[in-house]
Amino acid sequence: MHRHLIDDATFTTAQNLLAERGSDKAACRSNSYDYLLTRLLVCRLCGKRYVGASAHGRYARYEYYVCHSRQKYGTTGCTADRLPARELEEAVIDAIGSVFSDLDFVERAFTTAAERTQEVSGQSQEELNQVEAELKKTESAIDRYLAAFEDGSMSSAQCGPRLEQLSGRLRQLQSRRDEIADLDRQQANEPDPERIASLRFDLSLALSQGEAPTVKTVLRELVDSIDVHDHRLVRPRFRIPGAVRTHSSLAVPTGFEPVSPP
Repeated sequence: MHRHLIDDATFTTAQNLLAERGSDKAACRSNSYDYLLTRLLVCRLCGKRYVGASAHGRYARYEYYVCHSRQKYGTTGCTADRLPARELEEAVIDAIGSVFSDLDFVERAFTTAAERTQEVSGQSQEELNQVEAELKKTESAIDRYLAAFEDGSMSSAQCGPRLEQLSGRLRQLQSRRDEIADLDRQQANEPDPERIASLRFDLSLALSQGEAPTVKTVLRELVDSIDVHDHRLVRPRFRIPGAVRTHSSLAVPTGFEPVSPP
């Protein structure tokens, strides 16, 4: 007979662990924890993002968020507090619930966003006119250089570098023109009760029943960033959401102070 690869006690322990994880979905999920707030947490001490990490204790595995500088260089890189992952995620979701269940607040936020968008739209129209004028000048210059090359009055060595510069400038102007056009398309509409009610329902469903990828999508739609000062002061900055198409909403407040983006 072959010698046993593992002893009986170790084999029994492994079988028990597999059976436990197989019957307990929560235990199975925790085996590969999905950090919901990745890229959203910002350390106010050093400006770096927080990342998800884990540690194995004697009887359990612990998930937490840690400043990237501290994770990479230890406390010499940054002394920011580590934050327990599950508790922090639940608190953020509860804070979202508190904010977006306040109908008056949501209406004011939509109205303010619409007013700001109108202001930006007026300014962007002036810039759009300038960009369009620059585009015409740049296109005309390109045409002149091409004509000079074709009629032989300029060689490729003479006009090539300048054509390359003008082509780069043309691409920049076209890109900026498209950005301004996108701003106009994204103008916020005045909120109506049906739209707000539908949004709140979708958010409630996603945050209370959604799988991790769905919840992540909703959090990135609603949260601009989360400023971490220390374990006692963590401030999420919310954004005005667009249409959340994920069968997705809310919870109960827990000691967070929501701050609207400036």
